[in-house]
Amino acid sequence: MDTKSKRRSIRLPGYDYSRSGAYYVSICTKNRKCLFGDIVSQEMVLNDAERMVTTVWNELPQRFSNIELIEYVIMPNHIHAIIAIVGVPLVGTRKTVGDSPKRADTRPAPTARLGDIVGTFKSITTHEYIRGVKQHG
Repeated sequence: MDTKSKRRSIRLPGYDYSRSGAYYVSICTKNRKCLFGDIVSQEMVLNDAERMVTTVWNELPQRFSNIELIEYVIMPNHIHAIIAIVGVPLVGTRKTVGDSPKRADTRPAPTARLGDIVGTFKSITTHEYIRGVKQHG
């Protein structure tokens, strides 16, 4: 029996999520469990898990050179963020040298897809969270 939840995808069918642009993402904890802190008097009270998530988030551009982290907010059981995938000239586009146009003579490095970036973030934070729980109980 398949125990995975059946969620409706909000992704655009056929859209290339490695394209340049700004993307809004929400990432929830498993079972929406409040792992990153608590709200006390309408203020987020941080904990070690939230600090670890912040560190991993801020290190993502070291793993993916084609992204910029625009903004993020961490809530007790989820994260909202805006990630920009920064483009490079496409193969065959023209670039100008002096006054004369010239064809691009190198291929751009492949860019990571949004799902790869989010998947890496989730994998690292899950691993670090489990490691922290095992070390500190």
